[in-house]
Amino acid sequence: MSYFTTEIILSVAAQYLAATGRAPSVANATDRLAQEAEEIRFPSVPEETEIKPAVLFDIFLSHSSLDQLQVLGIYRLLTQRGYNVYLDQVCDPHLDRTRVTPLTARVIRYRMVQSKSLFVATSSNVSQSKWVPWELGFSDGWNGKAAVLPILPQNVTSFNGQEYFGIYPEVQDRPGYTYPQDLEINHHQSFTEPWDRWVTRNRVY
Repeated sequence: MSYFTTEIILSVAAQYLAATGRAPSVANATDRLAQEAEEIRFPSVPEETEIKPAVLFDIFLSHSSLDQLQVLGIYRLLTQRGYNVYLDQVCDPHLDRTRVTPLTARVIRYRMVQSKSLFVATSSNVSQSKWVPWELGFSDGWNGKAAVLPILPQNVTSFNGQEYFGIYPEVQDRPGYTYPQDLEINHHQSFTEPWDRWVTRNRVY
């Protein structure tokens, strides 16, 4: 097991941008995610309904929109490996998180219910996000499948995030395995398990 590193995530983003003739920058990462949204054209959330939505995503990616290069990199890495990932900029590009409305919250909540799990990508500015604590708490209360995905510099071997991150398991890389077992869920000092086992068993309190 190992942490995902900032260097690897940024390298994935740079390679993805280079394939379209773009240099790695925040603006280009933002444009590339917007292009993804145009290519995918994901169905929008329907009007209010009492029917529980079908599960469509493996991972709801909670993040800071201030870290576009890292967001693009981790999104690309996970989707390349075969995971269906919810990223608001791709699946719901009409949302404006700078202007919080009841509709915005309802759409995000609906998408979390559609997801088997939620990962918080701990990029540089995640501590400034007002959405991350709410998304983390909602997903944990909904199905207990909320975890923190540390993105750390290559020479850092332990993760010390915000205080409330410490109660959630950590997502780590699992070299030598493929989807859906190439992500390891580390329950700190208790035990570890592959992602596919974690999302299909009852929660651990």
